[in-house]
Parts: sequence; C-alpha cells; structure tokens
Amino acid sequence: MNRKLCFPAIAALVLVLSEIALHAQQRPSPNVGGKPRDPFLKDRGAPVTPPDTSENLTAITVVFESYSLDQDDASGLLALLPDGPARYTRMAELVAAGRARLADVRACSTKSGMHAALDSMDTANLASQYYPPTRRDDTPVAALLSEVHYGERMQFDAILGSDGRTCNLNLSFSVERLHGFTEFRTDAHGKPVAMANHGKREILTSLVVRTGEPIFLGTLNPPIAPGAAAISMEVVFGRVLVNKDRPEAAAPAIGSVGYAEHVMMFYSLDRGAARDLVVGNVKPGACFAAVRALAEKKQAKLEHVFALASQSGVRARSDENIVAHEPGGTAPGVGLTEVMAPGEAGTPPAVAAFPYIRTLSGKNHGLGLELESIVGPADALLKGLPLAANLKLTLYWRMDTGHFKPAGIPPLYPETGTQEQRRLDNVVTCYVGVPTFLGTLNPPRDSGV
Repeated sequence: MNRKLCFPAIAALVLVLSEIALHAQQRPSPNVGGKPRDPFLKDRGAPVTPPDTSENLTAITVVFESYSLDQDDASGLLALLPDGPARYTRMAELVAAGRARLADVRACSTKSGMHAALDSMDTANLASQYYPPTRRDDTPVAALLSEVHYGERMQFDAILGSDGRTCNLNLSFSVERLHGFTEFRTDAHGKPVAMANHGKREILTSLVVRTGEPIFLGTLNPPIAPGAAAISMEVVFGRVLVNKDRPEAAAPAIGSVGYAEHVMMFYSLDRGAARDLVVGNVKPGACFAAVRALAEKKQAKLEHVFALASQSGVRARSDENIVAHEPGGTAPGVGLTEVMAPGEAGTPPAVAAFPYIRTLSGKNHGLGLELESIVGPADALLKGLPLAANLKLTLYWRMDTGHFKPAGIPPLYPETGTQEQRRLDNVVTCYVGVPTFLGTLNPPRDSGV
C-alpha cells in the first residue's frame, strides 16, 4: 500500500499540551469613588487569592509493549516463574542478544476510572457486492463498496486504588492486518472475483496490578495457517504509571498482588502415541512430562504456544483468526444479459442471465479461546493444602481447507470455501503451577492427532 505521507521516525509520541488560562472575574462595584460604572465591565489582572493546589493532579499513563520472537524462545520465557519484572528483564536480554525485537509501543494518559481508546488504522474500500458481467468472459463489476479498517486498537480503563500503588486494569488490545485475497467464481465460465482476507488478534482481560511495574499480559500469535513454517509470535507487556504534580511521601507497603496466568501448549503426535498417553498416567504433570520426553526424541512437535493473564473470576478472551470472505448468496443476472447466437433458421436468439454475487459471508480461521479461572480457597496454603483452581474454557480451532471440489463430481457454483472445525468446551480442576492435560483436538479426517 503506497503512502503519500511518510514519517521518518519509527515511533511517534504525540504529546498534547493543553493550556487553560483562567482569568479571575470579580463582580465590579456599581460605583467607584462616587462615580457610576458599567456593570458589564470586568476587572482584568491577577486573582485576589492564589489558586487552591491542596489536591493532587493525578494522571495515569498506560503503556503496552509487544515483542516479536521465536516460538521456542517464547516457550522458554513462559517457563519462568510468572513474575512480570523478571520476565521483562529476560525479554530485554533477548533483545540485546538479537533474538527478539520491540515490535510496537502504545501509550495513553487518562484519568482513573475513565474509558480511553487509541487507534492507529489504515482505511480501505473493498467490494462487498457485485453486478453480473455483460458478457460471459467479462469480470463482474463491483456494485457496493464497504469501508474496512486495518491496524491496531487499544481500549482500557484503569481504576487507581486509594493508596496509589494498586490498579484494576481492564483492557482490550487488538491487531488487524490484510492477509491477501482469495478468488471465487460465480459460475463455471465466469472470471474469478478476488475477496479480501484479514487477520485479527485480540486480548480482552482484566488484571489487578502494582503501579509502575511491568506485567505480562499474554501472547499475540499470527493466525494459524495449514503448512505454515516456523512461527514468529509476539508477547505483550503492560505497565500502569502514575504521575503527580508534586513530590509525595514514600509509597505505603502493600501485600502481594496476584493474577491468574494461563499458558497452553499444543503438541502434535501419532495417534498410537496419543492413545498410550491418555490411557496411561494422566495425573497432573505426568502427561506433560511424557509429551516433553517424546518431543525431545522428535516423536512429538510443539505446534502452538498461547498465554493469557486475567484475575480470578473474570472471563477473558483471546482471538487469533483470519477472517476469510466468500460468496454468501447469489442472484440471477436480470437486465444484464448476453444475447446468444440463434441456432437453426427461424430460432430466436437465446438470452443468458449470468448469476452474480449478491452477499458475502465471513469465516474465522484460527484459534478462539474464552476462559475463566477461580482460584481458591484462599486459605488452602495456610492449611497445608495445594492451591487449586477451577478452569472453565471454550476453545475453537478452525482451519481453512480450500475450495470445495469433490472428486468425480462437477464443481458446485458459486465456489465456496471449506473449513475444518474443532472445539473443546470443558471445566477442569487443576493445581496451580502444575501442567494439566485438557484434551485432544482431532481433525475430522484420518490424518493424525
């Protein structure tokens, strides 16, 4: 996409300086020195008393940083203890070693409890409906254009605690990219029509955090595509900063602030090996250790790494999808027709009305996950019991399998795409910090587990 305006800087920080001039307005005396005055005149100059600055002017700045790195390095990062500052330090080491890079930085200042949004979007008009061609070999004409947006969107509200050291952060963080076009045909003789596909990645969650400290939010994986090579993924950190207009006393000491961090790893392996795992020792931690042992022997492969942080009792969501557009409905070409040549003498010419794409439909290809974990009881550790959590999750895994072209049967028109769908909806009790087997995601064909 060509841009007419280019900025030389990699990142642009927009500082909005808002100056408000307050002029004290005093009610003029109707007469001064015995002389009458116009009651609508106002005295100019400094206020009689200085402004009241007993209250602190507090601004909250929320910063999001995303880093791009290899999937194996990301897996190693998630293997560390769920400590935000420690992981942030490790990420800085990976950047210094050339094994990761800072992909993006977004920041916005706001007031406590206010909803803020920050968008950075490209806008394009793409066809969403077509007229039929006037001749059989012509290309359909776009009948309707729809405005689409590609870029980044950050929405959040940060509710600052009374001590100024804790904050409840509710956030939605999304990235959309144009992933190319797929061609479909309305009929066997028509020319194909290109329809756009865009990728969407989103994190929707809520956390209680310490102000000033980096926190790990989750992963932004590229949408899964069949036969894709090594995956380069992104991990996201956030930070809530509090700025005040004058020095304050030392921050009060507070207890630990915790949130739940969910890490999922997807492995592919042979059906027989998968059966031996699930009918064997599936105690917490044992199944994961067995899979890792198979991976070291190249008998299993780590396919996908996913992470999402949220606080206990909050239903969070993350999407990693490609939205593919395809014909959703067609109509016969009325009025735009081609007159075919007459046959035998005296036979009137035939009129052909070519079908056209009337509506479009969208299909999500990739990973969609909603989860909620409830950690407790809180006094389990005091009683000498292991800390456990109830995890509710709904996992959707959808794969694009191309156009529908059955063997030995004439193709169906209009052409449409096919999709492989897998779903896991479950509630499981697991120990905190111990890998737990969740289930299998079998493709609907005899092609492995």
